[in-house]
Amino acid sequence: MTTLPPDETSQAATPAIDEPLERLARFAFDWADTLCDPDHGCGPYHRAWSMIRLLTKNSALPAGGAFIADGLHRAASGGRCRVLLAGAADTGLVALVLNALRAQEIEPEIVLADRCATTIEQNRLFARHLGMRFELHRCDISALTCRPVDAVVMHSFLNFLPVPARQAMIDALSRALRPGGLLIAHQRLDVGRRKHDPQPIKENRALLESAARARGYPDPLARAIGAAGADFWSNTFAHAPTPEAEFLVLLANAGFNLISLSRPLAAATNSPLFIAGQSRETPQAAILAERMPPR
Repeated sequence: MTTLPPDETSQAATPAIDEPLERLARFAFDWADTLCDPDHGCGPYHRAWSMIRLLTKNSALPAGGAFIADGLHRAASGGRCRVLLAGAADTGLVALVLNALRAQEIEPEIVLADRCATTIEQNRLFARHLGMRFELHRCDISALTCRPVDAVVMHSFLNFLPVPARQAMIDALSRALRPGGLLIAHQRLDVGRRKHDPQPIKENRALLESAARARGYPDPLARAIGAAGADFWSNTFAHAPTPEAEFLVLLANAGFNLISLSRPLAAATNSPLFIAGQSRETPQAAILAERMPPR
């Protein structure tokens, strides 16, 4: 296992691609209560995520951009790369992937699978804005069927699944990949997300409301955005963590050959999950694995 320097792309504030985040954030804020399945419990997450990114995170994209870009370059074939995103909080991960491929003059083909209609519809709007077509699958990823892809990008997703469901999901990602295709995962291992304390949540709610007012949102809307942020930070959403040894077993069972597993040095993150007044360091692992040909 190697240790890498901090990933500077986690601090990227201005995406190269035109991600109309204000429009997309307002869509999720307005529609998550309708589109998110109450049984999934993701409504507070999707309602607040993009709005927090917009107002207090300077539209930052997910961490791990350099690692993901390198993996996509390795997976591309003939100047093209068909990429499956295994779940997404909003449009930020798609923007990161598009940036990485376009910077290397690789033609992107985006496939997104997520069981939540809010995320799917946000990305449909994003694709329309870009004049592109994304292949969107609203489904449980373990049941996904699609044409083979060159790469799968999984970012901070595994711990949102109950432990018994994780093998079926990794198996589905393996089935989606062409032989020799790559799984590119940026994932917390060993530790789960801790719940925020009430006082920092109160303080960050005020910061979020202030940022909303500064952007010109009327006071009732700013207060509603602050309340949504407080609701988001008060929930953990994630299930139990995935120890490294268990993750490696999941990969092996699904027919993956581990190429590398590195733990970048802890670096400040701009994820909406992390709030002022508490540590912003997140121990993420960067995992690259190849789908082996069936025996």
